[in-house]
Amino acid sequence: MKCEDALAVEDAAIALLVAGLSRVRALDAVDDPSLIHILRRRVLEFIDANLSQPELGPAALLRRFNVSRAHLYRMFANDGGVAKVIREKRLDAAYRELTKPGNSTRSITEIAYGCGFSGNTQFLRAFRARFGMTPTDARQEGLLLALADSRLSSLQSRFADYAERFSLSAWNAPDFSRTVS
Repeated sequence: MKCEDALAVEDAAIALLVAGLSRVRALDAVDDPSLIHILRRRVLEFIDANLSQPELGPAALLRRFNVSRAHLYRMFANDGGVAKVIREKRLDAAYRELTKPGNSTRSITEIAYGCGFSGNTQFLRAFRARFGMTPTDARQEGLLLALADSRLSSLQSRFADYAERFSLSAWNAPDFSRTVS
């Protein structure tokens, strides 16, 4: 049995158990707010784990979680829809990859495909709409942040050295607080 099949069986067993304990029919259990919360969390975990898969979308989620299209869409209505959630999670992952220190050797196209986008033009348009900058600008921003971080670390190191020298000299200084009158 595949891992995703085992998870589907586990989800179904939990739904049946909760339905039995709450004394509702199994089909009505899908409308139970506590189960919707659990199902939504499972769907989000599945999305996060499969962002790089280009086929990840509403159809794949319907097959994986065996829920109706209307139910899936209702679950993510407040977020603008399940497709929007997937797209934004992919864009966030691409942004993190682009701004990651030492990741300037991977091409933007490679990062886009690695985050599940099927085309470079689609990725560029969506990225600009979400972040107000191009992926190239985001990469530059990451490089500047890495440079600023290394300079800040150097400055913190200098202050730590200064503080250590100051505290050592304070121990060796004479104590003038106890004067004899």
